[in-house]
Amino acid sequence: MPGSPEWNAKRAEAERRITEATAARRRQLAEAAACGEPPPPYPAPGKGKHVSADLNHLDAMVKMGDRILERYEWQEKTLRVAIQHAVPPAPDYSGSKVQAQAQRAYAEAELARVRVEMARARQVQDELRAALTQMRQTEEANQRKFRGKGGPGDA
Repeated sequence: MPGSPEWNAKRAEAERRITEATAARRRQLAEAAACGEPPPPYPAPGKGKHVSADLNHLDAMVKMGDRILERYEWQEKTLRVAIQHAVPPAPDYSGSKVQAQAQRAYAEAELARVRVEMARARQVQDELRAALTQMRQTEEANQRKFRGKGGPGDA
């Protein structure tokens, strides 16, 4: 039952095993990349309804990634405008020169952060697109391979 100590212990153990397996897989891929091996192909789960569900899910993830990248581009554009407009005030204005410099420094720091996050998001997006393309190609190859072959239920 959720919330019980036994259930929480089992869940914590499962999360720990998943985390360890993920870390081991990342180490394995990093070692393979260090040796110059190409990355492994996206695993095709085989043929069946779940494949189209995986394709649809991956396609939805790519679309969501596109929206995230659009948001980062908008933030970058907005911060560039903020940097341009954060200029010291005229001498006859009572505004603070230090305040304008602080605003500009903040906008520049935010712009740098957004650029780093956008680069990371682009990399993940490219990996998702590559996985989606590879999965589609694998599924099309599987469909061509099995097209015309009768299964055990065909009489």
